[in-house]
Amino acid sequence: MIKGQNYKCLSCEEDLRKLETQRVHVDHDHVTGRIRGILCYKCNISLGLLNENVKLINKLAIYVKKYCNKINKFKNIEKYEKKQKGIKDIYLYTYGITKGQKNYIILLQKNKCRSCGIDFELINPKNVHIDHDHKSGNIRGVLCRNCNFSLGFLDENYNKILKLAKYAIKFCKNKAVIEADKR
Repeated sequence: MIKGQNYKCLSCEEDLRKLETQRVHVDHDHVTGRIRGILCYKCNISLGLLNENVKLINKLAIYVKKYCNKINKFKNIEKYEKKQKGIKDIYLYTYGITKGQKNYIILLQKNKCRSCGIDFELINPKNVHIDHDHKSGNIRGVLCRNCNFSLGFLDENYNKILKLAKYAIKFCKNKAVIEADKR
């Protein structure tokens, strides 16, 4: 099967021969069991985290295009912080912001994931993550766990995310137009 795919991941086209065997996955339809192809670990995990949903994958692509590689300044964050006295600064060491500032960003985002739009009230608070640029440390927003992990697995790469969307359209049940291509 791998040879028939020219030894490449069907989604991102990474050379599968360069990967350890545990980093190569057989992708299959979880209802019928039908094998769709061989994917690299990162594409396979991301496809699962995003529920094989083309719309969610597109939203992640749009998020990358809109917010990655750009500096985000959250207005009035210091003013909001003064109102949140007494909240432990558990995020200060890792992200350079306090929990109150994280809460302010969530408030600005109307309590929703900045990528897929899921309401944070519907998920475990442990699954609400600060998204930041790993090179500059700049905070881009707050995401749900699935969007944040997928973003990392796909190397914050717009083209890899689009390729995953195209793969999902071709092989998964949830078919839709790739919105990100229109922008």
